[in-house]
Amino acid sequence: MLKDQRIVTQLQERVKALEPNIEYSAEEWFGEGWELLGSPGYRKTLGTNIHTAVDKGVITGMEFTGIRSRGRCNIYRRVAD
Repeated sequence: MLKDQRIVTQLQERVKALEPNIEYSAEEWFGEGWELLGSPGYRKTLGTNIHTAVDKGVITGMEFTGIRSRGRCNIYRRVAD
């Protein structure tokens, strides 16, 4: 689960700016700075934690839609208000 409240807040704020019914990877959703967060292993763990936060309703307005086969990343869709 995401323990860094700054990241939860940033992602939740970013949800409001995303176009509804469009699919986004965690990297696209996060926006600028994804590559600067840390190692690929850290970003993989963060992606898993983002998935858990969406699944448990900690982050609202997004739904998990599947895994992109190229790049093996989780895909989310912005839920229309």
